[in-house]
Amino acid sequence: ENTELFLAGTYTESGDVNNGHLIIEGDSNVGPTESNVGVKGIYGGYTGSGSVSDSSVTISAGTVKLDQPVINIAGGLTGSGTASNNKVNIKGGKITAEGSIEGGDGTSASGNQVNISGGTIEKNSSDSTLAIIGGWSAKGLASNNSVNISGGTITADEIIGGLSGSSGTGGTGNSVNISGGSITAKRIYGAEGYGSNNT
Repeated sequence: ENTELFLAGTYTESGDVNNGHLIIEGDSNVGPTESNVGVKGIYGGYTGSGSVSDSSVTISAGTVKLDQPVINIAGGLTGSGTASNNKVNIKGGKITAEGSIEGGDGTSASGNQVNISGGTIEKNSSDSTLAIIGGWSAKGLASNNSVNISGGTITADEIIGGLSGSSGTGGTGNSVNISGGSITAKRIYGAEGYGSNNT
């Protein structure tokens, strides 16, 4: 039987989360085990219903393998609420994933970041997909989110500063900033939106 686990700096099913932080460093090995127990997601702060802010995931060393097509890594994730000023900082290590790496994900998203200065990020296989997104807004505005790359080796399908979903209201001030590193990607967008509500 598969057992799915989440790692989170701060986790709640209801209520606001502020300043949740999760750090992976040293010889850490996060991923499926021989007993078929797998880590589904890594989050700095998670709430099922509420806002999430100023939370982060920092990976500086070790090995992370996440093999499900979900939100794999997020600085801040909320099922129903705003996500603001959350970060994923990747400084080293090796990350293999299928799904997405996001600074912040919520009904609206502002000021979230993915910062990559080192390490290796790659897809599980040629058939899997991986997106790196600064901030994702499901229903509201995606504003001032960013992906900032200064180093590392990255293989992904999409790199997007700010994304507004099918029920979103658009985006403003989102960006992808690249000053170093080795990147293989199909699409790199400062901002992207889906649906008729985007402007």
